[in-house]
Amino acid sequence: MDKLINRRSVGKKSMVSSGKEKASQIGIDILNRGGNAIDAAVAVGFAMGVCEPATSGLGGGGFMTIVTPFIDEPIFIDFRESAPEMACPHMWEIGSDGKVVNKENAIGAKSVSVPGEVAGMIYALEKYGTMRLNDVMQPSIKLAEEGVVVTKMMEQMLKQYAKYLKRYEDSSRIFLRNNKYYKAGEIFRNLDLAKSLREISLGGKDRFYNGEIADSIIKTIGDNGGIMTRKDLEEYEVEL
Repeated sequence: MDKLINRRSVGKKSMVSSGKEKASQIGIDILNRGGNAIDAAVAVGFAMGVCEPATSGLGGGGFMTIVTPFIDEPIFIDFRESAPEMACPHMWEIGSDGKVVNKENAIGAKSVSVPGEVAGMIYALEKYGTMRLNDVMQPSIKLAEEGVVVTKMMEQMLKQYAKYLKRYEDSSRIFLRNNKYYKAGEIFRNLDLAKSLREISLGGKDRFYNGEIADSIIKTIGDNGGIMTRKDLEEYEVEL
C-alpha cells in the first residue's frame, strides 16, 4: 500500500486507518519500509498524540487487539491508565450541588491517572513488532517539530478548554499563543512533545517512567495539588 485512499477502499495486502491523514501516512510509510502491522500501529499511535493531543498522547492509554494467522488465539493488551495508589473517593471536595468543586475530577492535577500508552506501545513493539523503537518514532518526532495543521475540531477543543489551559503556565505556553487559541488552518508545533518523544525513542520505557520525564511529571502534578508519585509511575504494568 503506497497511497491514501477513501474509507470505502479495500487493501489487497495491507491497510492503515486512523483519525488523521498524517498519522495514516506514517503507518503506510512504515509498511512500505518492510514493517509489519504492529510496527505500523505503534507508529500511528505515537503520531496520533501529535495530531490529536486532546484525545491521544503520552499521558493517556489504550487497548490493542492483535489477530494474526501466526498466533492461535487473539491477543488483547490492556494499557489503560490506572488510578494513583493514594486515590480515594474523598480526594475531591463536593459542593452543595453534589458536584465536584472546580471539576477537579476532570480538570487539573487531581484528575491525572498513571499513563499507560508508552508502556503499552513499547510492549507491543518489542513482543510482536520487527522494527526498532527509534525507527517507528522518528516520523512522530519530525511531525511534532514541523507542526500539524490545526483542524476545525482542534480549534473548537482549544477554544472550549482555553480557560483551563490558562490556569497553568506550561499548558498555556504550549497549547495557546499569546494567550489565545489556535485557529483552523494555522500550524501547531509542539517542541516539548518532540523532545519527550525523542527521549523515549532513545531510552525506551525507562526514560518515561523512571527518568527525567518522570521527574517532570511528578513535580508538575505535585506543584498543582495532585497525588501521583514516582512509585505509581515506576510500578505501572501492562495487563494481558
